[in-house]
Amino acid sequence: MKFTVGTNWQDDLISKIKKDSVKEVYGKLAWDFVGGGRPAYISADPSKEKVCSYIKQAHQNGMEFNYLLSAVCLGNKEFTTFGQKKIHQLLDWVVSIGVDSVTVSIPYLLQLIKKQYPQLKVHISSFANVNTIERAKYWEDLGAARITLDEFTLNRDFKLLRKIRNSLGCELQLIANNGCLYNCPFVDYHYTSLSHNSQLQPTFDFCVLNCKYLRITNPVNFIRAGWIRPEDICFYEDIGIDSMILATEDISTEKILLIVDAYSKRQYVGNLMDLLFINYCYGFKDIAQQAPVYIDNQALDGFIEHFIKNDCHLMACHECGYCQEITKQVVKVDPNYREKITDEYKVILDSLINLPRGL
Repeated sequence: MKFTVGTNWQDDLISKIKKDSVKEVYGKLAWDFVGGGRPAYISADPSKEKVCSYIKQAHQNGMEFNYLLSAVCLGNKEFTTFGQKKIHQLLDWVVSIGVDSVTVSIPYLLQLIKKQYPQLKVHISSFANVNTIERAKYWEDLGAARITLDEFTLNRDFKLLRKIRNSLGCELQLIANNGCLYNCPFVDYHYTSLSHNSQLQPTFDFCVLNCKYLRITNPVNFIRAGWIRPEDICFYEDIGIDSMILATEDISTEKILLIVDAYSKRQYVGNLMDLLFINYCYGFKDIAQQAPVYIDNQALDGFIEHFIKNDCHLMACHECGYCQEITKQVVKVDPNYREKITDEYKVILDSLINLPRGL
């Protein structure tokens, strides 16, 4: 299994994550015309010169660089003279600095890049919600070299993963350490919001706040999420999954190294939250501190077997109860933290819902 690692743009990262298992680093400018999946206001903001030198460093250390163009919406500006000019300026620059591949979510961008920038490999983002055989085939037929499958529905659907793998020739990739809600109701809206937030149209992230609130008030959502433990990678290799994304962008080099090391060794002793990207959305400043949410990773040995044997998507969670029972066994939430955060989030959410009419 090979890994794709998100960069924090720190000078010490590339040389320290150099492992046989890390084949690629991904990232982007904090903002550009196309945009991606991280709001500009919380992203590292490297200069174009920095990005160029960083790509050279990655190549010198035997890694490829993937530039994210994963926005799901350009407000139809891609079909204007102004928009076309901006897209070509961005792609011209991407090619000039030696980027190996780009990741997109919009079919039109894939087709444009394949036609006019054939030197770039084009990968498909998880933002494209590829979760069926036919949808995957459409992207492959359009020229996709790699597809990141939808982690909200597929990471624990082993039968469908195997069928998709057997039906396609392109590379298939999963996100290993995301902690988003299972079958999240906000996902399409959130992807659109994030896209615009990385196009210098910053706004409040209503979806993240909702997701935090739903997790902390109902901790089973920590377990239902589609994360993949380092110890369970072998089950996905058996299917034929080619690579996994380690979501690590914009966190410290120390924490990135912890995550890369755990997945490379396929073992982690301690709090699973140390490895999950949602950890860093909860304000955990130091992994050595007592975390307000603790998930005993070793106690999860054998957890994945339920999903290998059962069609989870055919069962209602409240009727199944498996994740609820596991939550009782392995998840500990500091009660003071839970009460404080729940109250704070509820006040903010209520204030947004109860805005005066006509504001």
